This record gives sequence, C-alpha cells and structure tokens, in this order.
Amino acid sequence: MAGLHAKYDATTVVPVNYGTVLVGKKLTAAIPDVSKINLKDADTFGTDWTPVGLTSKETLPALSVEGGETKTLDTWELSSVDVSTTAQVLSFSFSVVGLTKEALQAAYGGNISDTVNNTYDAAKKLQWISSEIVTVEAPVIILAGGSGKQFAYFIPRAKLSADGFGEISDGQLYSIKMKGTALAPSPEQSKAGYNHPIGFIHPEAKGQAAAPGGAPAGPGAGPVL
Repeated sequence: MAGLHAKYDATTVVPVNYGTVLVGKKLTAAIPDVSKINLKDADTFGTDWTPVGLTSKETLPALSVEGGETKTLDTWELSSVDVSTTAQVLSFSFSVVGLTKEALQAAYGGNISDTVNNTYDAAKKLQWISSEIVTVEAPVIILAGGSGKQFAYFIPRAKLSADGFGEISDGQLYSIKMKGTALAPSPEQSKAGYNHPIGFIHPEAKGQAAAPGGAPAGPGAGPVL
C-alpha cells in the first residue's frame, strides 16, 4: 500500500498553547527569526522589537477582514457589464493585562516612548488619557506556537490604540482591549520589500529545544517560548 502524500506532514501542524504580541520600535524594523524567539531570552527578540506586555489568555488575539464585497451592474440587455470589489480593511484585536508604562503608552498615549506628547508622568506613574482616540503607528507581530513550533502574523505598519477603557471584573485579571488596523506599507517600507499590509511567517522545526516548562520538547522540535 502506498504511503500518504508528502503534503500530509504532521510536523507542519501547530497546536497553539502560548503566544505574545510584539511592537516594532521603528517602521523599518527588521523581521526577526520567529523560530528563535524565546521569552526567557530578551536577546532573541532583536533590538528592533519589544513585547507590548503580558496579554490575556481569555481574549486571544483575533484578526478580521471587513469589506471586499463584489458589486455587479447590469443593463436591461446584458448582465455583468461592470463588476467592482470594495476595498478590504484588515484589523486585529487583543487584550493587555500587564500594566507597564509601555502598554499604557501604546493604549492611551499615542506613542511607546517617553518623549512624545508628554502623556506619561513617570514621577507620579500617571498616564493621561485624551478625550480623543490617540494611536500608535508601528509594526506589529502576533506570535503563537506550541510543541516546538512557532508562527506569526507580521503587520509592517499598523494603527494601534485602546478600544475603550479597561475591564474590571471581580476575580479576573484587569485587561485593556487593544484594536489595530493594518495600513499600506510606507514608501520607505516598500523600498525594503514590504509590499503588502500583512504577512504570515510559517513554522519551521529546527532541532530539539526546551519546552516552556523546561523539559525537552522532543526530537525534531524547534525553539519555543
């Protein structure tokens, strides 16, 4: 009996049991090697990326598409004389539960640095919240993985802000819901080869690594968080 087709490869399946969200420090941030990112080793993120903070396991990152509807125009005599498709809007959301200065700046301050807008008072540990929606414009990576394999969505240029105020629930982690929209790459990014609003970085197993709990991940497993 012949074996399964080569494309039925179980090593390409990724059970998701952890993840994180990274924000680029500049629009031309180099794409990191996702297979080598390890949360226990800050050096594996590269100098261009920083975690937005701890994120909620109850409200996992979600991506969605709006628009893209097809409209057909007919005449009395002929059908489909004109067919057009509306533009698509690619958006995403996740919830931050780690209340760091950087997370609050991304949510409400419009920037992840101390020097813009003066919205964060370090002495008072106070983040001012504007009456208007203030957004961060930065590259975003949504990373997830399990069993020694990791994949990621890469958004070269995203508009990011809080989606309202945080949620207070008794017995639950306080969380701030974040929302983002994928924008067209900037001219500078296009020159660097970033020609689409979103990309998918697929997993590659690259030898044995340690599992999140510290135990070996097993033969053939790649680096994990």
